[in-house]
Amino acid sequence: LQHSHLGSQIPDIIEIRKATQEACRFYSEMSKQGAPLEYLDLGGGLGVDYTGEQKSSLNSINYSLDEYSINIVETVKYELDQSNIDHPIIVTESGRACIASSSMLIFNILETTNFDSEKKQEINSKDHPLLKNMIQIPEYLNLERAQECLNDLNYYREEIRALFRRGQIDLSNMAKTEETYLYVINKIKTVLSRTPDITEELQDAIDNMADIYHGNFSLFQSLPDVWAIDQIHPIAPLQKHNRQPNRRVILNDITCDSDGIINKFVLKDGISNTLPLHDISDDEDYFLGVFYIGAYQETLGDLHNLFGDTNVATIKLKENGGFQLLHEQEGDTISEVLTYVEYEPKNIINRFKHIVEDAVRSRDLSLSERKKITQSFKDSISGYTYFEK
Repeated sequence: LQHSHLGSQIPDIIEIRKATQEACRFYSEMSKQGAPLEYLDLGGGLGVDYTGEQKSSLNSINYSLDEYSINIVETVKYELDQSNIDHPIIVTESGRACIASSSMLIFNILETTNFDSEKKQEINSKDHPLLKNMIQIPEYLNLERAQECLNDLNYYREEIRALFRRGQIDLSNMAKTEETYLYVINKIKTVLSRTPDITEELQDAIDNMADIYHGNFSLFQSLPDVWAIDQIHPIAPLQKHNRQPNRRVILNDITCDSDGIINKFVLKDGISNTLPLHDISDDEDYFLGVFYIGAYQETLGDLHNLFGDTNVATIKLKENGGFQLLHEQEGDTISEVLTYVEYEPKNIINRFKHIVEDAVRSRDLSLSERKKITQSFKDSISGYTYFEK
């Protein structure tokens, strides 16, 4: 057997042809020198079209599975026929292409941070002149003057912030400035939503004011390649498909790391800095699905911020459109993760009990409160590392 590895996620079929051609040259030369070769193993390389763009780029490929197979067989046949060498048994190791679509991540949105406001601010005599000008921007806002309005808005805000740093305006003026900024941004977004033809500067400004949806997941545990190599996975809401999305958002994970953010998304017309999602209320469950993560996200994940493995459900799809639940595996508990980093959960619980007993002796806690707090701590440490109701 001659083994070679073309690479992983090769986007261009021409590069696959070239690498196959080179592998054939080694196979031919070694066969001529007496090596009893029968198998030509070309390793991995078959990519996945994560974005659906069907082009040679980091997260896409410009070929199909059929084209990949035909090109390899054609190249091997031609090169070995040229050298009068018997055809080998061709082996490939297309792990990514085989399993990428076999797994998806599902998580719920815990809360949202919306960067706009419906509350209109009224001018009063205590307002700084720059703030008064800022409040009046919507009076001349239209599609043709949207860029001018954004320029004015940013100028007034920065000037007022500078005055606040120097102690020349009070906190109430500063707070009203920020509220006005969000209100005017909302008005500008509304005007720009009427047309797809806006300047890059305006689009960047709107993207920078995208809402943040905080998801119940760890990027470093479940989607490490998004952080490490800018991998893009298709992401979509799993409900409200009968409603038009009305927010543009970026996603933030549950870790405390500023890198735990997703701000590149696959849309119908290409890659976007924001994801269209729906308004959600505080008491509403809203789930997102991240697709094509079978290669090899959860396996590569780590315990960053001590978030462990997620719950796993293995299902089998049925021909009638239904599914069969084959297996369930609960994710790591807090106590399990603590043992991974050499802490003993029993010792932690005992130390907590001592703290609670001290609080009872000093009359800071009642006996009933002691029991409730201790039980709550035990339940927490034996629970899931992610948020659960």
